[in-house]
Amino acid sequence: MGLPGSGKTTLSKLLSKKLGSDIFNADQIRKKLNDWDFSDEGRIRQAKRMRDYCDNEIKKNKKKFIIADFIC
Repeated sequence: MGLPGSGKTTLSKLLSKKLGSDIFNADQIRKKLNDWDFSDEGRIRQAKRMRDYCDNEIKKNKKKFIIADFIC
């Protein structure tokens, strides 16, 4: 997590290769769901959504690591 332009996605991609893990990028998830609400409510919804995506991927594919790439 970090501020915009701080290298989160770049680091996520490199780390993903090392760990053999999947990545969930918040911008891609927001685009997929067309949810660009950055109010307090929208950010909380997005954080929970990111958690749910990661939890579901771990359970579904028995992954040890999942990378959640988003601003916090």
